[in-house]
Amino acid sequence: MLDLGCGPARHAAHLVRDHGALVDAVDASAGQYERARARHGSLPGLNLVLADAVEHLRAAEPYDVIYSVNAVPYIDPHRLLPALAAALEPGGRLCFTVLHTNSHGDGPSGDVVARPEILRLAGGDVTVRMWVLAPDLWTALLAEHGLRVERVDVLDAPQPGNHASYRLFQATRPLRVSSRPRTGKPPVAHAALGVGAVLHGPADCSSTGTGTGRGSCPAGRWSPARRCRRRSCASSARRRGSRRGRRTSGCSGRSSTTRAVSSG
Repeated sequence: MLDLGCGPARHAAHLVRDHGALVDAVDASAGQYERARARHGSLPGLNLVLADAVEHLRAAEPYDVIYSVNAVPYIDPHRLLPALAAALEPGGRLCFTVLHTNSHGDGPSGDVVARPEILRLAGGDVTVRMWVLAPDLWTALLAEHGLRVERVDVLDAPQPGNHASYRLFQATRPLRVSSRPRTGKPPVAHAALGVGAVLHGPADCSSTGTGTGRGSCPAGRWSPARRCRRRSCASSARRRGSRRGRRTSGCSGRSSTTRAVSSG
């Protein structure tokens, strides 16, 4: 499994030590990587990696499980989610948390845009850019890349007066991906194509196989209400140099050739 944006690798070490998991723990921060190595570098089953999250996802073998604790909102979803989907085995599971409402009560956005957020760290406040998106927007973005959301849990801050709230997403990559992932958006308009057949006989009579029951011959057009007569077809065929005026499709006869055509 993969811990994406592992920080000091506390969660990854817990899974390895207490549950026997094999975990790749990836972080792009050299400082976090060094802290993780100092604390858990000798732990068998834990592989610490200093790398960009998306670059690692593109290069690694697919995982059965990928999880991320508060790291996903720091990466552009249009860059991250395609790599996440490709790095997950069919039937694999993705779990991650995202900020929904900050401590001041500012809720999520309905657009895929980053906004400034303030992180309160031991060394002082730091302003960062985060993608704080509404749950239905996250769900739609995941679906666009073949990932199906199974559950979304609400995680509120326990302190009174702290409005911070997070969402825990649990998603899967289905074993079989449908031709059009389910989203809240209407389907894209496509050109409607129909297939018909034009039937030709030796007397140059023709009929369409599109269900209209109409056709034409050298003697004129025919329809269910006005069908071509055999004699008129035969005489017209003789005028065109044909030695025989065989009855054809549209003249209550049988056609000799079929050609498929399309209609828009």
